Amino acid sequence: MRVTSQMMSNTVLNNLAQNVQRMEKYQAQMSSGKRLNNLSDDPVALVRALTLRSTMEQNDQYSRSIDSAKSWLNTTDVNLGAVNDLLIRATELATNGANDTIGSEQRHAIALEVRQLLENAVQVGNSTYEGRYIFAGFQTDTAPFTLAGDGSSVTYNGDHGAIPREIGSATTIQVNTDGEQALTPVFDVLIRLYQSLEADDTKGISDTLNSIDAAIDTVLSARAEVGARVNRLEGSDTQISEVQGYLADLLSKAEDTDMADVITKLATEQTLYQAALGAAAKTLQPSLIDFLR
Repeated sequence: MRVTSQMMSNTVLNNLAQNVQRMEKYQAQMSSGKRLNNLSDDPVALVRALTLRSTMEQNDQYSRSIDSAKSWLNTTDVNLGAVNDLLIRATELATNGANDTIGSEQRHAIALEVRQLLENAVQVGNSTYEGRYIFAGFQTDTAPFTLAGDGSSVTYNGDHGAIPREIGSATTIQVNTDGEQALTPVFDVLIRLYQSLEADDTKGISDTLNSIDAAIDTVLSARAEVGARVNRLEGSDTQISEVQGYLADLLSKAEDTDMADVITKLATEQTLYQAALGAAAKTLQPSLIDFLR
């Protein structure tokens, strides 16, 4: 096959263009810090990088869900702790009220404080987290407890729904505590103590002491359950953090530029480009015969 000057020119120009493209590719990798700037750079590595990013984004979502769950549970624990403190004070008041050395007027004064404890306990039972009632089950927009005007009863307006939070692949945890189960014994015993004090009934007052202890046990049990969930969440959070670090390392290996390698390749391409230009200048010099044609 006869090789013409035009064919030689096209070949040289095509090779120079490819050389320039490679230099642009390496310059882009250096300036961006990423070796995957186009699909053509490395299709397999790009797919792997996209998969890793998707997994990391999902883990970030789990981490946010864990943080929200921990905040809800910590709010619950603080409020249960407040109820526990109220019951401890109620024990002191019941012990004083059961003392035969005091009179009815003193018991009436104690009853007034117990009534304040009852109202305070109901207020705590209606606590919220981010505008949602934490002891109302699924009825998070409804105050779960209503105290009768005469202090004779507390009505539960919530339900027993368990609110889950997704903390991992196909893994959830309940963040709410059953308000009726945890707090109704508290309200009941405070109402009984209040009524016994108002009635100047020392035996009735004395009988509430065991019930107060039982209510404290119920609250402590609820707090223990909350604490166990928080511990589980912290363990999951630690695990996700470790996995994210591992995935970030894999992602870096998949898409980040190896500066030393790219600098070497760019220098090589620049050298080849200069050499190619020199060769092209000699190869493509027009001859006298070319001009005569």
